[in-house]
Amino acid sequence: MINRLVTGMTAKQIRTHRCIPDKDNTRDYMTPEEITQIEKLQKYNTILLEQEFDYASRKAALTVYLGRIKRNMALEK
Repeated sequence: MINRLVTGMTAKQIRTHRCIPDKDNTRDYMTPEEITQIEKLQKYNTILLEQEFDYASRKAALTVYLGRIKRNMALEK
């Protein structure tokens, strides 16, 4: 879910779009910004899981948080 939120693609779509061999890790082909976003979302997702949020609620919360992350990254540039 997190990769899809950040890139807009499934892992399979990322592999196809970026010509990533099956044996390679997709993260090795991501931009530093994408990796930062994924790491932040993973940390927040852990908190949401500990608070027993269901999938739909976590996805909604992560989507909002990703918007904040992207805005903050744009302001820093």
